[in-house]
Amino acid sequence: MTKPQPLSACRAARVPAARLESLAALRVKGGVRVVAGEVAWVTWEHDRPDVVGALLAVPGAELFEPRDGRWFRPGDHLPAFEAPTAEESVALDRIVVPANLAPTDPDGRMQRCVPLKLVRSKGARPTTAIRCPVGVLSAWADSATTAEISQVRGCRCDNLAWFLGKNFPAIPGAERFWGERVLIPLGYRPEPDWPESALREAAGVGPDEILVIAESGNEALPVDAFRPLTRSAIRHALLANGPA
Repeated sequence: MTKPQPLSACRAARVPAARLESLAALRVKGGVRVVAGEVAWVTWEHDRPDVVGALLAVPGAELFEPRDGRWFRPGDHLPAFEAPTAEESVALDRIVVPANLAPTDPDGRMQRCVPLKLVRSKGARPTTAIRCPVGVLSAWADSATTAEISQVRGCRCDNLAWFLGKNFPAIPGAERFWGERVLIPLGYRPEPDWPESALREAAGVGPDEILVIAESGNEALPVDAFRPLTRSAIRHALLANGPA
């Protein structure tokens, strides 16, 4: 009996355009992007059982996983001729909407501003980013393996370091955040609890920026400021930061 292939490595799928509405439930969680067309390409990052599960229920959907710079169907040893297109993708919630929106004229009432704030949350979230003083990185640079360091992307702003990735070690004084294009401190959620795309639009951040919502204030981090991390880069930052 053939053993089913694991699908956790899949990061893309071909979906008939008419079937994209079947993925509507994924709009709120974010992290899913689409290149629309007669046959749409759906892509995502990291292991997303919710995305894979939703796609398995879509008639005509085909899953693909990346290997060595090529795309393969799960279990295949030869690369597929089909591959996600190089066209610019958009967030799923820009493609799949609940219904057509009919604009209406203002009724004369004053528009009420909704403040964006953080509230406590008991939901467990995986850490996707950390922020810490540069000076506390020495112990990590001495103990971490090269493989652990290379899985992280980082940038420095004065005496603070930002890192994107997963499986972070316990770094003294580090703040931990969850989210992808919107970073929220662990133990909190935004209020209003909107999708990332709505929060980004409300904050006015650009497509090449990451929105940070923290108790100390909101900020935007340029995506291109983050570089693959190396041990020498950590050493250089420590030297530039001066004595702890």
